[in-house]
Amino acid sequence: MTGNSWLMLIVLAGVGAAMEPKLTPYLLNLSEANLAASQKVVEPDLETPELGFDLSAAKPEDFPKYFTLTEDWVASTNQGELMSIKSGSEWKYDHHHNEIVYFKGLDGITGNIHIGHTDMLATLKETIQNRSVKAMALKNAKAAKQAEQAKHGEAQQEESSPQATVQSTPQEQPATEQQPEIVKEAPAEPKNQAAQTEKKKSASGSKEPLSPEQIVELMKSSVGDLSEFSADQVVSWSPGKDAKDEAGDPIQTGDVVYSAETLFGKKEIRAQAIIKNGVVEKWIWPTSGFEIH
Repeated sequence: MTGNSWLMLIVLAGVGAAMEPKLTPYLLNLSEANLAASQKVVEPDLETPELGFDLSAAKPEDFPKYFTLTEDWVASTNQGELMSIKSGSEWKYDHHHNEIVYFKGLDGITGNIHIGHTDMLATLKETIQNRSVKAMALKNAKAAKQAEQAKHGEAQQEESSPQATVQSTPQEQPATEQQPEIVKEAPAEPKNQAAQTEKKKSASGSKEPLSPEQIVELMKSSVGDLSEFSADQVVSWSPGKDAKDEAGDPIQTGDVVYSAETLFGKKEIRAQAIIKNGVVEKWIWPTSGFEIH
């Protein structure tokens, strides 16, 4: 091989090295768009958050139809390719397995993510806690009722004993002396009931909105009718916002925060009074809308 041939090979090798980046897409039959699409989307490295509650206590109806991501994540297209999805995007809940939520989107997009990286976490936690508080309150109310029935049964046994019969025999007191006592005691309860009924009618007939101070006082008097919590558990009382009910009638609201022992320890829980025509119509948990009894 002559010197000119060697020189020619060296020149061609240099030109080839310089043109390789530009020629590679064409040699591989790839366009610039195909090259960009072939770049691998990497799944973000997120820490697994602590739930703070037992997710197995959640019921199927507790999970929402749609939820929002709180972290950037990835999903799969219908061609099996990964694509990046942003925090704040909304997705349709499909199902879950343990702490992993599976979701769907348009055009066959699917994915899964830890429930701690969605806005479902706070909603589910409050729902389960409220259910736990309600179950505990019902259990306490049932125990109190059983204790009262047992006490009442003991009282009846004492009244039916021979000693009690001798003490209550009509021979010891003339019938003429017992009758005035019955006449005096009988009207007492209807009189009180009539006064209470008149008081309720007066309150329900009120069309003027209550002041913030009146709302707080009304809530304090109404809490005594609830078995879920008592006034002693309330941490704060505050008037709420004016609103309208489903029929379009104006209502007022009042908010309280009370402390309760739950399966997760001592928690502070919000409750809301629905006030209509100056009377507390019902109490609810503001997040779920469930009525409090």
